[in-house]
Amino acid sequence: MSDITLREIHARHKRNHPNDKGVPKKGKGITWSKQSKHCTLDEFYKTHVYTFIDSNLTKGWIKIGGEEE
Repeated sequence: MSDITLREIHARHKRNHPNDKGVPKKGKGITWSKQSKHCTLDEFYKTHVYTFIDSNLTKGWIKIGGEEE
């Protein structure tokens, strides 16, 4: 690895990303189109139920009847 100072790394980053304000993004993750989000979730809610899954009162999603996944 080359001997580059932190100041040089910072300067190079500012040159490469001039609009970077150093604030982390809060909206990371999957972005859905409105139509696909509702269709996917509606189908999931029709085939699954959120209930207790063990004796420790842990809750989770369980598939309702039908074939196993």
